[in-house]
Amino acid sequence: MSMRQHKKCGSLYLPQEFQKFDIFKPMHEMWKDYLMLLLKSTGKNQLTQCLLGADLHGAFILGLSTFFFTF
Repeated sequence: MSMRQHKKCGSLYLPQEFQKFDIFKPMHEMWKDYLMLLLKSTGKNQLTQCLLGADLHGAFILGLSTFFFTF
């Protein structure tokens, strides 16, 4: 679906009762368990590939704003 279609049908709308951070904390705990299990089953030589291929649903991710200046 295009962005216009998502907006038109309301699929991007999240009701107010689901806009609370506490609802997502259990998912993060499940993600930490998943990552620990993944790391234990991976050797040191494959650590980079393991982290690049890991599922990030449930991870806390911090986004930063950057500015690029053209010279």
